[in-house]
Amino acid sequence: MALKQVDLQIVTESNYYNQLQQNSEIEWSFLNRVKGKKNSFKELFLKVKCREYFGGAVVCANLDIDTPKIYGFSLKDKRLSLKETLLSVSLPKADIPNFLEHLPLLRKIEKQMGIKMTRKYSTQHNDADYTKLVLIGDKKWVSSPLLISIYTQIIRSFTYKTTTTSFKSHIKELITKIAYGNDVIIFQSIESKGVDLMHLLINIDKVLGDNPLTGLNDAYLRSKKSSIIVEYSTISLPITIVGSGQWSISSNHSRHGIGSFLEALSYRRNNKSEYVSKTIGASWSKNYLELLNEEIIKD
Repeated sequence: MALKQVDLQIVTESNYYNQLQQNSEIEWSFLNRVKGKKNSFKELFLKVKCREYFGGAVVCANLDIDTPKIYGFSLKDKRLSLKETLLSVSLPKADIPNFLEHLPLLRKIEKQMGIKMTRKYSTQHNDADYTKLVLIGDKKWVSSPLLISIYTQIIRSFTYKTTTTSFKSHIKELITKIAYGNDVIIFQSIESKGVDLMHLLINIDKVLGDNPLTGLNDAYLRSKKSSIIVEYSTISLPITIVGSGQWSISSNHSRHGIGSFLEALSYRRNNKSEYVSKTIGASWSKNYLELLNEEIIKD
């Protein structure tokens, strides 16, 4: 059945992003709705391959500040909507049937989470080589950089050709048959760290707690947002809240997503040093371990 088509205004001006090479061909942009026009959307930036840029954009949208320049990416006066999750995805035309066949697996996950299921639409941008789709998801996915990381990681996994009987079998086949690239490494890490992704998502509010933006101290961050360092081109990690009250959002780049969550979880399990309590996502990993311990005790 043909997809319903929506209008999409795309960004075409050239821009250089310093981003990691990706095995998947999918490229993305956040969108906003065009005011006064039903079923019309506009991209907020030139499409990217690297998902790490999304975390900073989500944090800044929740703080209502500009997304500063990170490796060529920035969003000035372009707040993404927090009422829903709006994405454009650009894929080689030949990959679209496989991608659409896998997408219902995401809807099954969302149904178990009790949130609105992601809807998909075609656009007028459909040439001989590439096709752009619009995905509209629940606002939950843009409420935290960890969630947008998981959401886009799941979506990107659908660009790989596997059977689609269940999400778990899809990931199992991805790990055993594809066996290369960053996406496979992340899912291998999820499995090796003993994390059940579905369990994590169902309990995500308990895991994120009061600090969904950083895992540090969101209340402090919100109170000091006028002091956030907003212009830079390079990153030195780790950066946390410093004595002056300034906080550099660059510390969120590459430190906010599922990969960093797994790293902090592993570090906390193996080394209960105070260092982990000062890093991005630290409380998320602590809350998750406490959740697991509670369930073990109950059993």
